[in-house]
Amino acid sequence: MGDLNSFKEPFEAQCIENKEQFSEVRAATSEMAKAVSQLTAHLARIEERHLSHDN
Repeated sequence: MGDLNSFKEPFEAQCIENKEQFSEVRAATSEMAKAVSQLTAHLARIEERHLSHDN
């Protein structure tokens, strides 16, 4: 049983670190999705302006 306890602490620490990293990745992904959405909206506006100038 002593061997199991020696692995338990590092394993729990790794789980905590993984959760923190996953949270950071999730936040970064959300920020990236917002940026892509904004970029798409800007590109659509630019395209509309070019079309109206051509007419």
